[in-house]
Amino acid sequence: MKCNNNVLTVLFSSFSIMLSAQTFWTGEPVLGLFEKPEKVEWVKYYKGRFNDMNDVVLTLASDGKNIKGEMEYLRSKTVFYLVGEAKKNKLILQEYDPEALITGYFKGEYTDSGIRGQWQNVDNNLGSDLKLEEVKSRVEVPSYCGDNKWVRTYSGSVGKDKASMILQKNGAGKVMGTFLFVNKTNTQKIKGYSDSFDNFYLTIKDEMNRPQGKMEGSFDDKNKFNVNYTKTNGKEFTCTFHPDINLAVGCQEYADYATSYDVLYPKTRNEAFNQWIEEIMLTWNGKCKKYMSEIVAMRQTPVPSMRQMLRAHAWTDIDVYNDDLISGQIHFSSSWTKNPTSQNLNFNLKSGKEILAKDIFTSEFDYAAYAKKYMKNRLLQHAYAKDEKFVTWLNTQKFEAFNFRSEGIYFATDYHPIYGRQSVTIPYKKLKDFFVKNTIIQNFLKGKY
Repeated sequence: MKCNNNVLTVLFSSFSIMLSAQTFWTGEPVLGLFEKPEKVEWVKYYKGRFNDMNDVVLTLASDGKNIKGEMEYLRSKTVFYLVGEAKKNKLILQEYDPEALITGYFKGEYTDSGIRGQWQNVDNNLGSDLKLEEVKSRVEVPSYCGDNKWVRTYSGSVGKDKASMILQKNGAGKVMGTFLFVNKTNTQKIKGYSDSFDNFYLTIKDEMNRPQGKMEGSFDDKNKFNVNYTKTNGKEFTCTFHPDINLAVGCQEYADYATSYDVLYPKTRNEAFNQWIEEIMLTWNGKCKKYMSEIVAMRQTPVPSMRQMLRAHAWTDIDVYNDDLISGQIHFSSSWTKNPTSQNLNFNLKSGKEILAKDIFTSEFDYAAYAKKYMKNRLLQHAYAKDEKFVTWLNTQKFEAFNFRSEGIYFATDYHPIYGRQSVTIPYKKLKDFFVKNTIIQNFLKGKY
């Protein structure tokens, strides 16, 4: 399905004339996109999000042959026009800007709950999931982008082995977290996704990037996680994990022609922590918006090659959360930087202050050098152990990033485009001689956390 640009130019030039007449008759502007508005058979309204973050509304109409309409980002009020067709339950649309230039494509499928599909830019090198729910009338107010995201702690059993985990549901259906067999293993990494039917598919790997198992399942109305757990040896278990703690998520999002950004972060009942992390996110967000504005300002009228060109995301990984502390990492990523960056997220909820390295380690202890040596001693166990480039890169890395885990202190490298972020968790007992006197450390050493 292709559309002649000359035809589109004529269509849009006559749009304003027909718009005034049809608005008078029906109050529905998209009818002005049709040469014979009186032939239109239906008009439908949809609301949804790009990658489950950026709110959009769609108005679609059909004359039995073609489907036309418009899409608007609710926060920026940026509008694009849509032209295409539907065959059975399949929908194919081209996206145009107000200058009648093709800016992207949408392919979707009608379902009982609305439309599910994929948006791609005109160069087919950037895409987003788009979920749309049919509504009775046009939505004008954006929703809260964090309303279906969360951070939860869970406990349960795999066979006879007790286990605990922290799960985080982020935008675009992405799920991440940590998994721990109580008293048996170190913390393992969880990564995965949820599909359009809210089924979850998760993989579990250890710190050496070796597969440990898979989980597939769904949540019931009480947030219990019912899963099939499959170990790497093929042995399967049916498990139910029960929620212990549920944290709300703070969220900010914005999108227009050329830009989009979103931030996600946990919100607790501790006001000092909430203020601390919100300030970090607002500062980063402000820098991103300033950079985006400067780039866009270089061109008064955006062009299709700029569609969603500038993108930025911030999110967190939480490894520990209890009455005394919250600990993990904050991550920042943007399309104009080479690799993501990170910041330690270690906060004492009792004192209301960030936990720094000097609050944990003695002044003479070089924790980064110690962690690097510890990692190199375990290198033969690593999935990339035979990759010479990986070994060379690892030798250049510092392990300055750190946070608490149940069994020890987690240390990590910077990001690499291929190897990602490498980490090692050193047991508390091995670090015992290098700690300052600290209630939190003592509680970890005593197994209270």
